[in-house]
Amino acid sequence: MEHVKVLLSTFNGERYLNEQIESIINQVGVKVDLLVRDDGSSDKTREILSEWERKGYLTWYDGPNMKPANSFLDLIFHASPDVQFYAFCDQDDVWDKDKLKIAVEYIKNRDSNKPSLYYSKLNPVNESLQPINVNYRKGKDSLGRAMLVSYAAGCTMVFDRELFTLARKYKPKDIRMHDHWIYLICIAVGGNIIFDTLPHIKYRQHSNNSVGYKAGKFKQILRLWESFSHGNRERSKQIIELNRGYSKYITEQNLALVNRVINYGNSWKDKFQLIFDKDIKTGSIKNNVLLIIAIVTNRF
Repeated sequence: MEHVKVLLSTFNGERYLNEQIESIINQVGVKVDLLVRDDGSSDKTREILSEWERKGYLTWYDGPNMKPANSFLDLIFHASPDVQFYAFCDQDDVWDKDKLKIAVEYIKNRDSNKPSLYYSKLNPVNESLQPINVNYRKGKDSLGRAMLVSYAAGCTMVFDRELFTLARKYKPKDIRMHDHWIYLICIAVGGNIIFDTLPHIKYRQHSNNSVGYKAGKFKQILRLWESFSHGNRERSKQIIELNRGYSKYITEQNLALVNRVINYGNSWKDKFQLIFDKDIKTGSIKNNVLLIIAIVTNRF
């Protein structure tokens, strides 16, 4: 039976946490280890974790509030590389009982000489687990697209020890989210990206979500513009981090693109090279216009 280590970061998650943990420990066809980091909760989350730990179902530790991205990174560096598969987990969803088993089977059928990342479609639900009608749009899993957006939701991700070990080689200081970071690494080094068109998770949407599932073209465009308008160049900063940590592992073609992004602010020539780069496109004319504005104004 394959062994999966599930990494869960909690923060004031008392309302739905028990239901999430139950769906993890009830996974079939795999052996599960659950490692939890609490990110400074002030409600009963820690008491809930202590009770589950007392029963032998998980191990947990706490620390100062670092926000989700850094809390999950801390979990990656805290966890030991002693199993073959790893998974991220949110604190408020419900997993299908065969979620991990299906993911592991997909990964085992791919090239074992490359790091592998599996992710799946989501099944968005409301607080009562009733389905929400959301139009799911997915583009190509390429580095250019991944620089702009991650199609892979962390709560669906399962990855192998090779990718886990690679992620532990460098601890970034400036990333957007932990799942986007892992997705970038795997694509950049030429790893296996596996997308499952079927959902195996009830992705709960409520007022306290750290990252919500925004539906509709207008909201997607607005979200992209908001990320650009902050002016902190969060995308190019993340690529700089990727280059610092993994330049010797990144494929030749992807490294050329990385360097174009890093240097785009040097001159108008570099800006135009990035604007007309066929690899960096959003899949939408309106979003491409926003991308051009972001590059011209040094907001990418």
